Parts: sequence; C-alpha cells; structure tokens
Amino acid sequence: APKTVSQAAFKWLDQWEEAMAKGRQREVPETLHNSAWAWDFFNVTTHILPSWTASYKISSKTLLQNRALSYRDVGNAFRNELQDAEATKGRVARGAFSASYAGEDPQDDEGDAHIIEGQYHSTKTGERKRQRSPEKRQECPACGLPHELAKCFYVFPNQAWKGFKPREKIQQKVKETLEEDSDLQAQVKSLTRKKARTSNTRNPKQATKEENSDQ
Repeated sequence: APKTVSQAAFKWLDQWEEAMAKGRQREVPETLHNSAWAWDFFNVTTHILPSWTASYKISSKTLLQNRALSYRDVGNAFRNELQDAEATKGRVARGAFSASYAGEDPQDDEGDAHIIEGQYHSTKTGERKRQRSPEKRQECPACGLPHELAKCFYVFPNQAWKGFKPREKIQQKVKETLEEDSDLQAQVKSLTRKKARTSNTRNPKQATKEENSDQ
C-alpha cells in the first residue's frame, strides 16, 4: 500500500486515468458521459484537496454543461495541484484520502471495474471495503445513467431537449432491458399514464435540458 497520502493520491489518479481510457474504448456508459465520471471524480478529490475541488467544479461548470470536459485535462489539473501541495507540505488533507482509499492498494483481481464504479474491495480478510458516498445519485434502471427513470430520454424520447443525440449502444441496452424486465415495463407504463394525465397542465415546450443534464 502507498506509504503517504500524496503517494496514495497519485497512485489512485494513475489507476483512474487508466480505467477511464479502457472504459471509453469499451464504451462503458459511466466513462462516456461528463456528468457521470466527473461527479465520481470530484466525490473522491473533495476529500483530498477540498478547496481545489470546489474551485475547479465552478471553473469547469460551462464545459461540463456542454459535455466538453476532458477527463485527461481534469486528471492533469489534479496531478499538478497534488504536486504543488506536496511541495508546500500539508495542503493534502491527511487522513481524509485514506477514507476513500480504504488505506489499501485498490488494485485487485477485478481491477478496472472497481475504479470506474468508484468501489475498491480489500483482498485481505477483515479489512474494510470502500463504498460510495451515501449521497450517490439514483441510477436509472433502464440506461444505467445517474438520473430518475422518469427523466430518461431513452425511455421517454419526447422529453429530450432539442439537439439530443442518443447513443446507439445505450439505446440498444434500454431496448433489451425493457424487453426482458417485466417490472421495468410496468414502471414505464405507470409513468406514461402519469405523464399523460399531467400533459394538459404542463407546458409542452417547457425546457427539460437543465433537469436532464445527465443524459
């Protein structure tokens, strides 16, 4: 395991970047959408460099909204800040990172999946397992992205904001899931009925882009 907080942070960052690269090659949804991977990344870095994380989230807000945020740029910016923090000694929150890192090397036999999902499992009996923050966003049971089923553009395409371009692989995944999951079919039918009942009172041109920015 890493001997210092900074070493642990650098090692985690290297593994995160590697997992992101592999995930994007395999078109893993969580690595393709800014709002999904950025939220997970900042959820960890806020325990390491809280001031930098808060500042970077604000400065990159426009890029995030425009889906133009690059994970490599984010990783490099965080690495540079870690190097500065290490040089000035003491700016890295000692002890805070170990809560996210579980004090152990996160690389195990399952490797990439845990880094992408933000979960690191210990390989020794009795050691703790890192779980995501209890503030984890709700995951859509249809497409797997971080939003409610009722706000899924793949299930309810008529809600999609102008210019939304669905990804073919996610679209296929949603189709297969709906065909195989009778419970999900029932939920969709129920939501469809509710939307139909409220359509007369809601402005059909009401902007939905903001509330559905995680698509």
